[in-house]
Order: sequence, then C-alpha cells, then structure tokens
Amino acid sequence: MKNELLAELRQNSEELFRVLPSFTPEQFNQVPFAGSWTAGQVASHLSMAETGVVSTLFGSSRPTTERAPDKNVAGLREAFLNFDIKMQAPDFTIPRADGYEQSALIAAFRRSREKLEEAIQTMDLSETATDFEFPTVGHMTRLELVNFAIVHAIRHTRQMKNIAAKISA
Repeated sequence: MKNELLAELRQNSEELFRVLPSFTPEQFNQVPFAGSWTAGQVASHLSMAETGVVSTLFGSSRPTTERAPDKNVAGLREAFLNFDIKMQAPDFTIPRADGYEQSALIAAFRRSREKLEEAIQTMDLSETATDFEFPTVGHMTRLELVNFAIVHAIRHTRQMKNIAAKISA
C-alpha cells in the first residue's frame, strides 16, 4: 500500500512540477474567463490545503479503533476525481484576489511534497490525526489525509492545465 501511494504521489508531483512552471508570470495571474480563478489562485489554494494536510499528518494522532483506516478513501477519490462536479472550497483555503509569485509556490510545493513522502515512508498511516476535523468527514486517518492530498492535487493540476489551454487559445 505505501509503495502504491508513493508512486501515485510521485507521479502527481511530476505532473504538478510540469504544469506550474509552464505559465509565464503574467499568465500565472491572468483570469482565463469570468468567474474563474487564475492559475496562481488555484496553486495557492492547493498549497494552503496541502500545507494543512502536512501539519495535520505530523500533529497529534491516536490509534484508529472505531473504523477501518481506509473507510473514507473511496469516497474522497470518487468525489475529487469526478471532474463533472464543481466544489466549493472552505473559506480558510480561498485564495486572495491579487497576484502570486510562481517560484514561491513551486518552492512551497517542493517542501510539502517532501513531507508527504516522509509521512508515507515513516508514519503509521492507520492512525487517526486529531489536530483537524475535515469538513463533512471529521477526523481522518493519515492514510485518508494522504489520499486526499493526492486526489486534491490531481483535480487542481487538471484545472491548471485547463486554465493554460484557455489562456493559450
């Protein structure tokens, strides 16, 4: 299980690090169409969420005894990989409207991706992380948090690719 998670995280990281630098600084902060976030805003949202996941992973935890440690994995994957539905970001991950520094976000992702790899390789993923309650789900196991980080990044990497295509058109 850990090897599969690591492989999926690494594959997603490669894709993310291909997409992020593909924008010019101007394109990174360009609104592709009315009502849309910029690539910079999408990256900022993703970074805020991922930083929170890392903090929660390395925070307090307890053994998971009341349910299977992967109970919410299928639901998270189903929801976040369904690109036909539009989701509403929680207030604490809504990016500000002004411009973003591409290189700073790329550096933040490098740090968070290293920490996610470390968590997968060294932690008991079956434990429940207790420092944060996920909206609509509650406390999640480390396994569920890592899966969330991966599918959330897959979703938003795809969104940034769509923004790039729209801006280039």
